[in-house]
Amino acid sequence: WDFTTSDSVYVDIPSPSPNTNSPTTKWTMNMWVNLKSTSHEAIITTGTSSSDRIDFRYHQGTDDFGYLEYGDATSSGAYSMANYDTTASGWYMVTWVRDGLNWTHYIDGSAGGTHTATASTLPSDSLADGNWKIGQGGYTPESWTGDIDEMSFWNEALSSSDVTALYASSNGIAYTDSTFPKKSNIIAHYDFEQTGSTLENQAEATTTTPVYSWRNFGDLQEDVVGQQFGSG
Repeated sequence: WDFTTSDSVYVDIPSPSPNTNSPTTKWTMNMWVNLKSTSHEAIITTGTSSSDRIDFRYHQGTDDFGYLEYGDATSSGAYSMANYDTTASGWYMVTWVRDGLNWTHYIDGSAGGTHTATASTLPSDSLADGNWKIGQGGYTPESWTGDIDEMSFWNEALSSSDVTALYASSNGIAYTDSTFPKKSNIIAHYDFEQTGSTLENQAEATTTTPVYSWRNFGDLQEDVVGQQFGSG
């Protein structure tokens, strides 16, 4: 889906990350993003307090997706794992892996940087219980202005070979293959193939699967629903 520059345009989803405050949590997020701007732009966030928020974004200062605010961003809860110059516009597969207090950031299947977090600055579990916003920042919106596709979450720290397999699949959804080792640990998968104003979690897709609303309404509704939604 194509996200606009309006801060009122985002997708609200249930938290895809349990136990954010635990120093032993294992978790992975993977997605494809189409970079159209090299400004500060949030991809997915939750929380609005500078001392307790989660914010994955493209960072203008490091020209990379490796900047993360996870917990107390006024202290050591802000991490920079940048190791790539990604100022060129176009599609990138970006991955963040948390293995306890250790983070690894990948771009296009290759490790771009690591960081060891401090347990005392981890985000509160209330952030794990609330909704997350795809395409909008929390404390300062700086909303995403490109495209987002094939977003997946696991309650497992994917290995480097797993991430390589995702990238080699060309669409970031290799877990749908029965040979992929972490298929059973998928939390959510959003393929952005829906039309209209809803997004469906494909990891639990049934005829009664709840869908999550694209928050856009007002003057933007006609443009977003009529023009931006398509094949993903």
